[in-house]
Amino acid sequence: MSHKRSGLLPGLIIGLIAMLLGMAGVGAGILFAPLLPSIVYTFAHGIPYVVALSIVAGLLVGRAMTLVRPRARTLIPLAALYGAGASALGLIGGSAVQEASLPAAAFPAGARAASYPGLTLDTFMEALPRAIAIFRAPVELSWPLWTSVAVSALLPLTLVARRVRRLRRADASVPARPTARKEPEPEYRAPFEPLQAAKPATAPPNLFSPPDRGEA
Repeated sequence: MSHKRSGLLPGLIIGLIAMLLGMAGVGAGILFAPLLPSIVYTFAHGIPYVVALSIVAGLLVGRAMTLVRPRARTLIPLAALYGAGASALGLIGGSAVQEASLPAAAFPAGARAASYPGLTLDTFMEALPRAIAIFRAPVELSWPLWTSVAVSALLPLTLVARRVRRLRRADASVPARPTARKEPEPEYRAPFEPLQAAKPATAPPNLFSPPDRGEA
């Protein structure tokens, strides 16, 4: 099966683009959550809100990869990887940007100088390790994040696996086309040339001559 027919290369490219878009969407959802009604992101400690963002990212990756009509089984685990990456990277990036952009007044006294410059590359890199550390927290604290990542990975895994199985089954049910027999090319004949060459005329035997017995 060729790469073009299997959809491997288009699936890799489309999946990567969808992962980046999903990552940006999850990050934006974390960053701009305070602009929403407080009940949206505070209900049940914000767990349903984070899971909903991961579901959207997973559906985006899964639907995008099924558009290329994938037939390669390699795309199934890659779809799960893309979905998990969209959720995890979006949560980390959004949390880091949110922390780096908070004003000094949002922190305890002395924790951040009043002349804090706000969101810059340096402040983002300073907040990034703390955002990553959330995933390394004990399970009783980090399980909502890992659950969101798992949901975001399971959705594209299921969608792409079903699509691959359906297309491969459809290809197997189509009978192979018989190869066309190549007819021999007609021989070139000069104008007025008969179809078959005339046999050379043979002289009829002389019935009155004695047979040749090989005598000298």
